[in-house]
Order: sequence, then C-alpha cells, then structure tokens
Amino acid sequence: LVNEKRNVLNTIVKRKEYVQNIFQQRINLYHDVIYIDESGFNLHLSHLRERAPCRQRAIKEVFKQRGKNITIIAAMDGNGIVKVTPRLGSTTGFIFTKFLRKLVKSLSPNRRKIFIVNNAKIHQAKQVKNLLQPH
Repeated sequence: LVNEKRNVLNTIVKRKEYVQNIFQQRINLYHDVIYIDESGFNLHLSHLRERAPCRQRAIKEVFKQRGKNITIIAAMDGNGIVKVTPRLGSTTGFIFTKFLRKLVKSLSPNRRKIFIVNNAKIHQAKQVKNLLQPH
C-alpha cells in the first residue's frame, strides 16, 4: 500500500532536493551516518504445533501468564555496532532520548554525526526531535 502523497510532484521534488543536499555535503554514508532502530521481543516462546501418536489428539499445556517483553535499541555505522542497549519492557520517547544522549557521549566530539531513524512514534517525541536537530 503506497501513500497517495508519496508520488505527488511536490513530494518528489522534496525527495530530490534532500538527496542533492546529501551529495553537496559530501556525506560519507559509511562513516558519517549512524543508523538507529529498536525491536521488541516477548520472552514467552512456545511452539505453535504439537505431535501425537497416530489417532491420538495432540495436547499442549500452556502457561496463563505471558513472558516479559524485552526491547533492544541499537546504533550501527559502516564499521558495525556502535551501541546496543537491551531493556525489559517497551520503549518510550524518554527512554529513546536517554539512549541517544549516551550514544552521543560515547562518540568522538570531532566525529560528524548524522543519525538515521525511521518514523516510529517514539522518534516523534519532542525531546527526541530536539536532540536530533542540527546544532
């Protein structure tokens, strides 16, 4: 499913200008860009199918309580993992901002930093946007 605004002339022009801007700044996608993403997992893992002898019903006992959720936030560049943080529970804008602050502190102050994040809701938080703005 493609958003109808994606292929409107104005949007296409903005994308073209964005890419031209990257080339004009001579951004090294291998060294200057840090990609950041998070992923959630549930620790309650079980098989969806069971086996039983021929002509016998497969029975599976399951726990009433689900396992805990774990979230991993990771940042990587062309050389590999820059920072990774696992945590119990889900991630909020506040938690993501804490991760970003620690990430920035861990990087060389002389290093050019361009962060790429997706449009997940937690990246839209005001504190995240403020931190990601160019200084």
